[in-house]
Amino acid sequence: MLLPTLRTAHGSPRCKNKMRCSHCNISIGCRTPVCPLCHAPFSRENGSLATAIRLPRAFPARSKSPLFGTLLFDKIYAIVALNITLIAFAAELIILGYPKISWVVVAGLFYLYFLIRSTLQDTKYFSQKVLGQAIFLSVLAIALQEVISAPFFIYEYILPSIYMVSMVMIAIYILIRLKSPRKYLFHLISVALLAFLPFAVVLAERADGHSANYIMAVVTAVFGAVIILTTVSLSAQRIVSEIKRIFHI
Repeated sequence: MLLPTLRTAHGSPRCKNKMRCSHCNISIGCRTPVCPLCHAPFSRENGSLATAIRLPRAFPARSKSPLFGTLLFDKIYAIVALNITLIAFAAELIILGYPKISWVVVAGLFYLYFLIRSTLQDTKYFSQKVLGQAIFLSVLAIALQEVISAPFFIYEYILPSIYMVSMVMIAIYILIRLKSPRKYLFHLISVALLAFLPFAVVLAERADGHSANYIMAVVTAVFGAVIILTTVSLSAQRIVSEIKRIFHI
């Protein structure tokens, strides 16, 4: 089997120092914590991990433009967020005797951090960020149900809208980058699975006798099911390969 030659960060077509995987015996010439062929992780005990991380990089290290310096911003944000959280909880405990709006404040602070550091600061990894936005917005929306007069509104309209928009955005992105769709299929299926959450909650509420509107939740769940079935039927091998690559199975 012919393997593509990796170009290192220094520009040479192949690395001078090499090692072999103890599982599949493939020759490895560039830095990696797992075997690129069989995905077997290297071990600290036998020294294979130490050897692997001393190899040259296959690609240059990704450049970053940290906001205020990564560590400095994280420290400042953590201090400010902690103080805001403590003030919110203390004020509610004194006034109401129990926390209610404070959970919304905490969820909003987490979402704001994700928005700044992982979305606004870096424009790469679009599909991952759409999935991340869907998850963090879901947490924020679920926290909001404690402070609004119609909590089912979150599951009837807000969450279905978030998941529908997210699925459409990733699907369009895959169509634009049709030459390498396998990189984004896992994120698309993940959002499609989230689409069943509002449907399950609304269905349970209607079973309990509440008059919850189920139309948007049903449409979103059906759209998610169509995406899952279509993606699995057309790209089952690619999905399995991507899951193995992500989780190093």
